[in-house]
Amino acid sequence: MIWLIGIPVLLVLLVVVGRVFVARSSTMPSYLGVTDGKLAECRGPQACHSTQTDREERRLETIPYQGDAEAAQKRLVSVLAGIPRVKFVAQESHYVHVEFRSFTFGFVDDAEFYFDDEAKEIHSRVALRIGLDDMGVNARRYNQIRTEFLAAG
Repeated sequence: MIWLIGIPVLLVLLVVVGRVFVARSSTMPSYLGVTDGKLAECRGPQACHSTQTDREERRLETIPYQGDAEAAQKRLVSVLAGIPRVKFVAQESHYVHVEFRSFTFGFVDDAEFYFDDEAKEIHSRVALRIGLDDMGVNARRYNQIRTEFLAAG
């Protein structure tokens, strides 16, 4: 009788271990970065949002700033550094790329920020690395980052 309880527990454990393995083995997409002042377009059906997309349902508001891009970038990096499970992947002139790792299974989300010093706004792209639906996590996180950045100015 005890084995009847053990089999479902074992199956759940295998699913959890499998998800963690897949999440931890995901690789960074090669198309990330800025090309001609644009971040990569949101591809496919995955949860992805951007300030530069033509797809209304995936559009984010830009983050306006005053002063120069270097000061705005320092302020944004400070805001990002306060978010749990963030990893800075790239910090270049006018560009920041970070990864956010989920607490439960360790899934990785990419967030990119491009500083358009001419328009005085930060363009952004946030996306799941694996999967189709993030239950709105990336858009909510981005809106929190935007709110904190604006409040810090």
